[in-house]
Amino acid sequence: MDADRGLFGGRRADLAVRLPADPSREDGIVTIALLVGLRIGRARIAKRSTLRTVAETVTIGIAAALAGIVVGLLIDHGFGG
Repeated sequence: MDADRGLFGGRRADLAVRLPADPSREDGIVTIALLVGLRIGRARIAKRSTLRTVAETVTIGIAAALAGIVVGLLIDHGFGG
């Protein structure tokens, strides 16, 4: 099997570099919109500051996404990817 070919003969994509920006960008926008919407509702129910609640949640979500990317890259490189 050619090193640049995947299991089914198609070109193997390096996801960290060649992932199309549009779908991943849309997913990120939808995720952030859902987090914001849920946290606005939570802030109203709990009678807390809406801005603070949304900022906390979005910050944690972004940190978790970045941590996932780092772990994925470490695993990829650790297995010779």
